[in-house]
Amino acid sequence: DAIRIEGLAGAAGATLNFARDVAILPDGRIVVAGYARNAGSTSFAGALVRLLPNGALDSTLDGDGILVLAPAGQNHQFFELAVRANGNLVVAGRYDDTVIDGQLSVVEFSPAGLPVGFNTVDLFPTQDDLPVELLLEPDGRMVAAALAFNVDEVAITRWHTNYVLDTSYGGDGIGHHDWTESIWNADLDRLESGRYVLGVMSDSWTGFRWLLPNGTSDPATCDGPPFC
Repeated sequence: DAIRIEGLAGAAGATLNFARDVAILPDGRIVVAGYARNAGSTSFAGALVRLLPNGALDSTLDGDGILVLAPAGQNHQFFELAVRANGNLVVAGRYDDTVIDGQLSVVEFSPAGLPVGFNTVDLFPTQDDLPVELLLEPDGRMVAAALAFNVDEVAITRWHTNYVLDTSYGGDGIGHHDWTESIWNADLDRLESGRYVLGVMSDSWTGFRWLLPNGTSDPATCDGPPFC
């Protein structure tokens, strides 16, 4: 079955709705993260939708199953989604306002849709940050990766549960992982050992890099530049 949801940006007439990530909860409910824009507006609103297993909207999320983050003067887009064991919804997105332009954001909501935490970081000062992955560590820390168009690096951030950058990763909570060509897509996964595997795609090749928990390349898996 399929459902169609109108007006995600907070009013009837949302003309652009984008679903970017989905998660299935242990009880079979479905959470979709994305963003929407109303007709005539230039700003996007971050949106979360939670559905019951039968496809009906789950009204225990923000009263109607649809949570919209659209404060006046702000632009939110949700790209990546992770769910904590307690049901909290964590999203990595792109945020800007009248001062901040295109930064990576990490936002958390309770199962009912109440705000829990929020922070931003500017990974590519001359470009918009484009989130490509969000992971949750076993201890609750958050790992978010992002890239930018026509840039030959991927940035990985690690955050404590209080939304402060974890300086044990990269020295300041951020690792900039350079390649030799512009990166068009990337993905990140975590191994049981605590290491990460970063996969990237350029115009001419696909590459992988194994990273230690502190964000440095694992010398045991290095095949030479640009792969370490």
